[in-house]
Parts: sequence; C-alpha cells; structure tokens
Amino acid sequence: MREMAAGSAPELPDVVGFLYEEGLEILQGAGYLVEAAFVHLDSGKRARILRQRLKEGRTVELIVGCEFYDDPALK
Repeated sequence: MREMAAGSAPELPDVVGFLYEEGLEILQGAGYLVEAAFVHLDSGKRARILRQRLKEGRTVELIVGCEFYDDPALK
C-alpha cells in the first residue's frame, strides 16, 4: 500500500485474486465490513475473489467464484 498523508483514511486493500478467506481477513483487519456474492459454486474447489468495489461507508462488496480445476502445483 502507498503511504498516507497524516489524518487521511486508509486506502482500500486490493484483494482481487486472493482466496476468499485471505481477502476477507485482510479487509476485516483493515476495518471494512464485507458483503460477498458467490458465483460459479463448486463444492470442494477454492473460492477466489473476482471483483471488489467500495460501497457506502466502509462496506466492500466482493464477487467470489470457485476455480474450475485443481492446480497440482498448489497441492
């Protein structure tokens, strides 16, 4: 993240591409409320953040989708 001027609000962390659980932890740790919409659900697959946007106040909307295949490099 870039440095902030004294007294300015913290910058919204960019969590696009992160696993949902990781991105959720980062945003909540930065003081944001998170709303998530899940698309392309497939049980057993990892959920990744596809899109994010800041809504009113400190609420962040996440669009989350499941990966289509299992990457053998991540096993």
